[in-house]
Amino acid sequence: MLKEGKVKALVHDGPRLSYIANRVNKREKRRVLALLPFRFYPQSYAIVLPTDSPLRESINRALLSTFTRGCMGWIVASIRS
Repeated sequence: MLKEGKVKALVHDGPRLSYIANRVNKREKRRVLALLPFRFYPQSYAIVLPTDSPLRESINRALLSTFTRGCMGWIVASIRS
């Protein structure tokens, strides 16, 4: 229904919608999908690892890369508000 233009709005997890909107807009080379600034039920997420986990460095690097590309700007904005 979304592809046929029959859907006017969709409510889902913010990170997932942000990811999908960014991919679709990039593929279409125009703004096809937009996220509104409304949050119905904000949730916090965490990644927990054992103290000496070998995954810690690679996860930190992946998060840093995502952050520096601007993909996590809305997360930072919500933390600061």
